[in-house]
Amino acid sequence: MEKGVRLWSESHESRVPVIYDVGHAFALALEKQYKEDSGYKRLVEIVTQGAKKLRQTAFGFLSPPQLRSKGRFMSIGRLAKWGEKILELSAGTKKLPQGVLQKISEVFPDLNKSREFIQEFSYTTNIMSNVLKILKNKGLEKSTYVECREWVDKLPENSCKESFMLAGTASFDTKTNQSIGIVGKQ
Repeated sequence: MEKGVRLWSESHESRVPVIYDVGHAFALALEKQYKEDSGYKRLVEIVTQGAKKLRQTAFGFLSPPQLRSKGRFMSIGRLAKWGEKILELSAGTKKLPQGVLQKISEVFPDLNKSREFIQEFSYTTNIMSNVLKILKNKGLEKSTYVECREWVDKLPENSCKESFMLAGTASFDTKTNQSIGIVGKQ
């Protein structure tokens, strides 16, 4: 797309700014935070092993979302939501069809050991989803920058807060960032 915009701009008097996909920028920030994280690696291992045991069974509805090798962090929030849901089901507080609770503990025996990580992971991806929604629906301006900053400030201390803010604003060109006064504030 960048090449198409450049070619079009060369044949016209006005310049069209290239705005990168903020979703990809956030995926890269999430990848930076979690790719080498031991809790994330353990969750992926648990999910991969469990998914193999559930395929084409009556309990297939418990299967985690498929983890792609390329673009994995583009839809990583689905894995976090799935983890939260399975933890909720495994707590046994809801009435479930016969055998479901047993199957969860059989197929994902170590999932509860990852509870703390899954909760933090889900919290982080949920915040990033909210920021992404703001930027995609309202665009980047002073008020949305402040709104996004408030969300990002809620992230856990060990997260890459500044990477997420940079991801949100780096998607826009320097002129856009300068025009709303946020260059250098990330």
